[in-house]
Amino acid sequence: MLEQVCEFLSSGIPTEMGLECISVNLSVLQCLQPDFVKRVMAITKKYEVDSKYINFEITESAAASDYDVLSDVLRELRRCGFLFSLDDYGIGYSNVRSIFSLDFDVIKIDKSILWEVHMENEENTSNGHIILENSVRMLREMKLKILVEGVETADQL
Repeated sequence: MLEQVCEFLSSGIPTEMGLECISVNLSVLQCLQPDFVKRVMAITKKYEVDSKYINFEITESAAASDYDVLSDVLRELRRCGFLFSLDDYGIGYSNVRSIFSLDFDVIKIDKSILWEVHMENEENTSNGHIILENSVRMLREMKLKILVEGVETADQL
C-alpha cells in the first residue's frame, strides 16, 4: 500500500488538491519485519516522495501490544520525517501510555465516543460529554492535534 501511496504522491495530484499528507495504516507485525525502516525509505526514495507527506496510523489496540518494538521503529521513522497518528483512541485498551511512549502527532478519537454524546439517553449523553470534553482538553494541553472521527451532522460538529 505504501508503494501505491508514494506513486500517487509523486503524481502531484495531492499537492494540487491541497492535501497535507496521506495516512497509511501501520501494524506491529510490519514493524517486526527485518529491515522494515530501510524498505520504507527505499520506497519513498524510489518515488522521490518527501516523508512529511506520509502519516503512519497505528490503532490504539496495536500500540498497546508491544511498546518497545513500536517505539524503536517510530523513533527511527520520525527521524526520517514521517508523521504518526494514534487511531481509535478511546476504545479497546484506552491506555494513555501509548500517547507518552510513542510520540504521536495526531490523536484520532474514536467515533463511538462522539456518538455516545448524541444518544437519546440523557445519562449516557452526560457521561459521553464528560469523556469527550476531558479527552480533548487533555490532548490540547499536550499540544497534540486532535481528530474526532464520525462527525456527520452540524450538531456533532
